[in-house]
Amino acid sequence: MSSLDFIKVDAFEDEQNLIKKFEQETDTKLQPMQDARILISLIAYYGSLLKSQVNDACNLNIVENSRAPFLDFLGRFKNCPRNTKQKGEDDLLIKLNTTFSYDLTINKGFQVKSNDGLYIFETQNDLIIKAGENQGRVRIESQEATAEVNKYKAGEVNTVISSSFSFIDSVSNINGINGGSEDESDENYIKRILLAPEGFSVAGPELAYIYFALSAHPSIVDVSVDVPSEDATVDINGSKSILSENQADNELFSTIINYQTGEMEIDLKQQINSGSKIKVKIPHPYEIDIYTLTEDGEAGDTTLKAVENRLQDVRPLCDYVVPKSAIVKDFTISGTVYITKNADKEVIEKKVNDVLNGFLNTIKLKLNKGVVKHTDIISPVCQIENVYDFTLTEPKTNLTPLKNTYYRGLLGNIQFERVNYDE
Repeated sequence: MSSLDFIKVDAFEDEQNLIKKFEQETDTKLQPMQDARILISLIAYYGSLLKSQVNDACNLNIVENSRAPFLDFLGRFKNCPRNTKQKGEDDLLIKLNTTFSYDLTINKGFQVKSNDGLYIFETQNDLIIKAGENQGRVRIESQEATAEVNKYKAGEVNTVISSSFSFIDSVSNINGINGGSEDESDENYIKRILLAPEGFSVAGPELAYIYFALSAHPSIVDVSVDVPSEDATVDINGSKSILSENQADNELFSTIINYQTGEMEIDLKQQINSGSKIKVKIPHPYEIDIYTLTEDGEAGDTTLKAVENRLQDVRPLCDYVVPKSAIVKDFTISGTVYITKNADKEVIEKKVNDVLNGFLNTIKLKLNKGVVKHTDIISPVCQIENVYDFTLTEPKTNLTPLKNTYYRGLLGNIQFERVNYDE
């Protein structure tokens, strides 16, 4: 939402009005370099600054135009506090260089650090390694709440801090640190405050699910809700039938299903031998899939668990909620930028990279968003000074919006060629 002008700001008009008033009151004609004329210009200038500050202060009371810390007070009115920074988590595999005849306990708070030594992680509970075993798995959490810890991939948290654990051969995080985040940005917080009335009751409507999922973790930037449509199936000794319109009929059996009660009736047409395998799959009638997009792209297990825990408290009892990570679709931007013959190639190259990277950073924060080649990629580059044209080799076509999906773009081979004349 664009800022509103509660007070008109026009320094030139104010200056002219002050000059006119001064000349009327003093019955004199002011000249441009007179002291009084200069003083009036300064008064008009500072008056316009004051009016701008008043406008800004008034706009801070409008959610769409507000910012921290004033935005946080508006959030309190709707029982919607800002999501605060979170610690990163992962599973840690601890291997021993020997075995013990008794159960070994490694107490909660056991510390390890990243391979670059910048961050320390602690176990979240006691780890008991059974007698005769030489390894165990435990959850770890970073000491510091920050998104920076998410950079550590599997195996990069691998150093024991204390030298007293001589019986430990190695430690290593298993999946990669995830779930670390900074405080929720103003942009995302504004989105949640506007959705907050959807959360005054329980989840159920689509916008209510979106609001509660966005509130689960500060790294979440977008959410989409889907109700999957899946048919029930019956498989007898490899003969599989899909229940179209709640029923199926073949040479072995006929069946009908009630999705609301979950009951299936099977009428066997042949005798089935002992040891035969019958496999029946009945999809949950009220499954709600919550697709979650984070600042880093796909959501890790820590973030998805936070969404699950948040929704368990507010979901209708009949809803089966399944948090899922956003689906990723990769694409590459490649092509040739044509520049005027006397242009500074290095300067233009930097500007082109900045424009394209800015575009890629924008689309990765939104689900179900398409990419139009000319509008989103070619046109912004062609607006750069001394750029004559931009022809794309990738992507070859427009990228249409895909359900529960975000586009993750990479800069490929961007070449620069000069045209034979200057514009």
